Amino acid sequence: MTASDSGPPQTGIFALTGEFWTVGYGGVNCSLRNSLGLSYLQRLLQHPGEEFHALDLLTGPGVPAVQDVDEAHEQAGKVGAEIDQIQRELLRSLGLRGRDRRAGSEAERARINATRHLRAAIERIAEHHDALGKLLGESIRTGTFCSYLPKVAIDWKFC
Repeated sequence: MTASDSGPPQTGIFALTGEFWTVGYGGVNCSLRNSLGLSYLQRLLQHPGEEFHALDLLTGPGVPAVQDVDEAHEQAGKVGAEIDQIQRELLRSLGLRGRDRRAGSEAERARINATRHLRAAIERIAEHHDALGKLLGESIRTGTFCSYLPKVAIDWKFC
């Protein structure tokens, strides 16, 4: 069954407000803390049927603009935490006695990370909204190219 076979579209919501996403479908809404996977999901939902290379998902739009001074300070704290995380990952990437550890290609790492973040986001949604989690699990394709191939017609609201 394709989205066109399922009758008139239902309404869904996938909107970021501050640090929380409001996610809903079929009259049931839930609130989830912001994560990369949810940002990637929103981008896919906004472009049904379109394929995004995993590198594009990881480096593409999705970071909300800073709206006021308090948010700027909050963003600065988050950036500091991300820098610390990157430093830990760099140290971890070194092999024994400081030798370089052999790593996969950038595209392969992007594929793995995009898939991991998207699957984790879908699992979080399923914890709060089983039907939507199942629907997204069946409709989101991951790999080198990621896409949203809807099984049911949904009119998504993003703000």
